[in-house]
Amino acid sequence: YTDEGLIEENVPASRIQRAQGGGGVSGSAAVAEEAFTEGEAVLGNFKGLGDWDEAVVVGVQPGGMYTLDYTDEGLIEENVPASRIQRAQGGGGVSGSAAVAEEAFTEGEAVLGNFKGLGDWDEAVVVGVQPGGMYTLDYTDEGLI
Repeated sequence: YTDEGLIEENVPASRIQRAQGGGGVSGSAAVAEEAFTEGEAVLGNFKGLGDWDEAVVVGVQPGGMYTLDYTDEGLIEENVPASRIQRAQGGGGVSGSAAVAEEAFTEGEAVLGNFKGLGDWDEAVVVGVQPGGMYTLDYTDEGLI
């Protein structure tokens, strides 16, 4: 484990997502081209700082730009490119969402972790795999606290 990151043990797979553009995931190129719709619940990377927070698309601009309302923080961000937006896991009716919960993550894999289930998806690395589908994550962004 690193000295700088924050370690969380016994993290269930339901609080882990694959990092977008994480190298070789077959569908990753298509994700960037997806369109999001007004009213859709998403995860937004606010100002590109690496923290993926729950948001709602409240506006769609020409050229693939969006306006997001980060409801927990009370912030609005305009002109957000699709590359900084992800579909919220389990967001209702996405055909592959059930399979995501069953996926296994591997040690050393870059992921997004929902720290303590608080709703903020932060960059992390899987540093341990326990029996029963539990993981140990090292959150690489120290700014969590």
